[in-house]
Amino acid sequence: MLPPIRRFFRWLKAVRDPDDDGLVAIIQPDESGLDASPKYDALMGISPESTEETLPELQRSMQRLYDAYAPYRSEPARIPTLDVFTWEDVMVNAIYADGLRCLAKLMAIAGDPPTRRRVRRAATRVRHARDQMLGRRRGGLWTLRVGREAGPNPHVQLPLSAHPRGSRTRERPNDSWMSISSTRREFWLPYPIPSVAASERAFDPGWRAKTTWRGPTWIT
Repeated sequence: MLPPIRRFFRWLKAVRDPDDDGLVAIIQPDESGLDASPKYDALMGISPESTEETLPELQRSMQRLYDAYAPYRSEPARIPTLDVFTWEDVMVNAIYADGLRCLAKLMAIAGDPPTRRRVRRAATRVRHARDQMLGRRRGGLWTLRVGREAGPNPHVQLPLSAHPRGSRTRERPNDSWMSISSTRREFWLPYPIPSVAASERAFDPGWRAKTTWRGPTWIT
């Protein structure tokens, strides 16, 4: 399994890191698994409110992406450079860094120390770049478009992946992914934990938008 796994990570670096900052980009919301999260609304041209029109707006915007990418299906490296939707996501890059660390361990087991060292260096670079995102604003997580800041996102992330053992939380606890004292009213609701802070305009506990990641959550 190791050769195809290594090819996959090489592909991510070559195709999805066009600005070579160590962070990989997604080119449409579904790639993060967060689909209709309101953190993508501005770039997708969707109203920040969750209404009956949210899903049709999302569908039209997704079609816009598909149409823009269609001429470049055979040239995937060109798609992120179009800057139609090129988004360096905190959660995606936390998973990317974890994947590189796991790959380094597998290479050690396979008896390939040189590759293990290269992969570990790559994982360190990704973690450093990701931690710069985490530290852009005290106590907040910032998601980036390639080459520019997209702004703070008060939405649920992956605390354990974003702060692996021995990293920023131990050194700078005040920069952790969420300050419980300031966000209890936003996230610790009668049915915790929502996928969007209760203070957000997009918060949709009644499922008005008929789509995911705008408040309701579930266990899979």
